[in-house]
Amino acid sequence: MNAEQRAALPRLDQQFDAIRAMPEPIPGRDRYRHGVEELRAGDYLRVLASEGAELCRVESVSAYRDKSSTWYELELLGLESGRARYVEWEKDDEIEVSINGSELSLRELGVTADQVEEMSEEESGHISFGGRRYEYDDDYGATYYRDGDTGGGGESVYFYDFETRDERYGLTVEEWGSASEGYEYAAFVCEFAGPESIEVVALASRDAGPAG
Repeated sequence: MNAEQRAALPRLDQQFDAIRAMPEPIPGRDRYRHGVEELRAGDYLRVLASEGAELCRVESVSAYRDKSSTWYELELLGLESGRARYVEWEKDDEIEVSINGSELSLRELGVTADQVEEMSEEESGHISFGGRRYEYDDDYGATYYRDGDTGGGGESVYFYDFETRDERYGLTVEEWGSASEGYEYAAFVCEFAGPESIEVVALASRDAGPAG
């Protein structure tokens, strides 16, 4: 058994545990009566992205808040792939959903932190990755609340957002830390989707009957 195979074992254990713990599924005809905003840790959903569908368990639900809005991030465990996935949602006039891919480094994107900062200052520029060109769109700060506890202290994060011209896909660079302690960066490619991209399969701790 090589190192890569040994590293995969804990994730396999998580997958098997999640599959065994799955409660009685919601009847298919009722699944879309439930929405992404109902999901909590331990619930199950099917993510319907352009790359394919996958059954996932919600591992945690966290929140982000800036001066004008609050949005939520679901950390998921893919039961087929074993990889961590993320779904973000926000309610504006309607529910807006983005399906994020795996975490990327700036090195994988082929850019440096200084280059990202320069694009922010000039409000112009692009990042090419995975056969797509992402144009600079916006940058802003927010507070991150682990497990959605917006009443307590949070952690500061700064976002640099890029989008494809057709507005179907986005790329976000996240800047964590401070000038005094140093910064860490993470990036995610996302697909912008509607609430129909989330199929609520099972609710672990609540009545799973038809909503409303």
